[in-house]
Amino acid sequence: MIDELVNSIEKELIELRRKFHKHPEVGWLEFYTTVEIINYLKDLGYEIKKTEEFLKREVRQGLPRKEEYEKSYQRALNWGTDPGLLDEIKDGMTGAAAL
Repeated sequence: MIDELVNSIEKELIELRRKFHKHPEVGWLEFYTTVEIINYLKDLGYEIKKTEEFLKREVRQGLPRKEEYEKSYQRALNWGTDPGLLDEIKDGMTGAAAL
């Protein structure tokens, strides 16, 4: 049954992988990727929890400088990312969980 499901969405998954590889991002700066994943999973009917809901800011390690956040944020906007949702994951809170 799992094999059938995977086979039925294989092309879609390949397209998603290619899309994300065209827009590479580094840790805590995955603005474009996070927004795209959130929208994709919402369209499938999942409830989405953003990083603020399951991770304390102060436990994050290896954070980039503020200038890097701004540069990555602007790049995501230039790539056509939804500005409203982008603002919700500002400051590197770029994780999401689907329920």
